[in-house]
This record gives sequence, C-alpha cells and structure tokens, in this order.
Amino acid sequence: MSDYLKIKFAETDEEVSQEGEFDNAIIFKLKADEEEKDSERLYIEADEDYHLEDVVIKIEGDTAEKWALAPDDDGEEGEYKDWGESLDLGDIDAEDTKHFWVKAKAEENEDLGQYDDVLITVEGLAEETGGDLW
Repeated sequence: MSDYLKIKFAETDEEVSQEGEFDNAIIFKLKADEEEKDSERLYIEADEDYHLEDVVIKIEGDTAEKWALAPDDDGEEGEYKDWGESLDLGDIDAEDTKHFWVKAKAEENEDLGQYDDVLITVEGLAEETGGDLW
C-alpha cells in the first residue's frame, strides 16, 4: 500500500488489495431485495520506523454512500459514522496497529452487479522515527 502503512484483514492478517488490484479485495455479497448489510474488521499497521499522526480513513467512489466506517471497541463494532463519512483514528505508533470496521449495504432499488469503484483511503502525516519511539 505504501512505505508507511498497510491495511489488513483482522481475521487473517492478510493485506487488503491496493487500488487497481482485486486479488484480496474487501468483498461483500449482499441481497438487494432483502436490503442486506455486512461488515468486516480491518486494521492499519504502521510500518517499521514510522509514526502516523492524525490518521483519517475515507471511503471514496461512486457508491461511497453505501459504505460506513466505525471504530473498534474491543473486537466489536463501535458506533458507525453516517454512510459515506470519514473516520478519525488518531495516531498510530511504529509497528503498532489500530482496528476499525467497514460496512456495506444493498438497497432494494439498486441494479444487480459487482461494484469495484470504492476505495478506502488513508490520510495523515507519516513521520520517520529513526527506529526509536520518541
């Protein structure tokens, strides 16, 4: 994903696919006629020798309003932000992790199909620590 961080699946510790790749994408199979919702626990891992400050997770794409983000609450879903809104995760120390949840929904009136236009993006400041954590 970058030289500073990785997004991984909490259940398997496998890295989530980067933009344009779909070999390990976040996939939800939802029934629109039942307006299903499903969620996945993920985490951000700061790479060695980097401290991440003011980390914000965003959902971008044509169907971003069908995705929601929530903080992790001891392995459970915290309170979700409104559909399509960003999530502030704060700071993440070198070689540390911060978990969060992503949820998608299907709506009865939507067309059937596979949507691959949504990106989970990360904003913040990556500061090199030189191997020491302050």
